[in-house]
Formats: sequence, C-alpha cells, structure tokens
Amino acid sequence: MTKDVKSLDEFNEIQAHLSPKIALIVLFFLDRFDEESNRMGRYVDLMSDDFIDRVLFLTCNKESHNHGIFEKYNIETIPTFLFIKNNEQVAPPYTGPDALSVDKIEAVINDLINGKT
Repeated sequence: MTKDVKSLDEFNEIQAHLSPKIALIVLFFLDRFDEESNRMGRYVDLMSDDFIDRVLFLTCNKESHNHGIFEKYNIETIPTFLFIKNNEQVAPPYTGPDALSVDKIEAVINDLINGKT
C-alpha cells in the first residue's frame, strides 16, 4: 500500500520514524490529472505489495500542495521516481520514459535493497 505525503514536514517525520526493516523509500511524484501518472500509480500499488516490509512507497501529488518536497528534490517532470536510503537520494531520478518502465524501476529497487548499488 502506498501513502500520500502532503508536505515536506510529513516526509521528514516519516523518515525520522522509519522501521529498521525498511531498506528503501521510493517517492513517486505525480499529477492525478496526468494519464501516465495514473497508469504508473496502479503499478506503484502493485509494487508496494511485492516489496511489502522492505520498501516504503510514498506518493507526492502535485495537486496536494507538496511544493516543499517538489522544491527540495527539484522535481520539474511528472511522473518522477526518487530512491531514498538513510535520508539520502541513492540513485538518479527516473523521469520521462524511464519513469514509465516498470521493469527498470523494479530493477533499481531490487539492486538497492540487495546492496548492488
């Protein structure tokens, strides 16, 4: 299951109280009015089930006034995926065509949680 993050403060709070079992946070930046975002959102929900208890999937909806998070990570393209470990971005953002490839995103997640990158 994914959780929608509405502010940078909420995101910081989540990171501060993260379970030690969680190896990775995946931030999915979307616009609920964007067709590609909605399509990828369905895959994010499925991936959250596949990686349950190891990866925390968070959504940041452009329409939910997440301006602080969008600014912190310089998000200009929707959809975008970011990968966060120990409060640090640990892989390049996946935007544009890369953000639409479930296989590429799953491969990055697997590499990150299995210590390959």
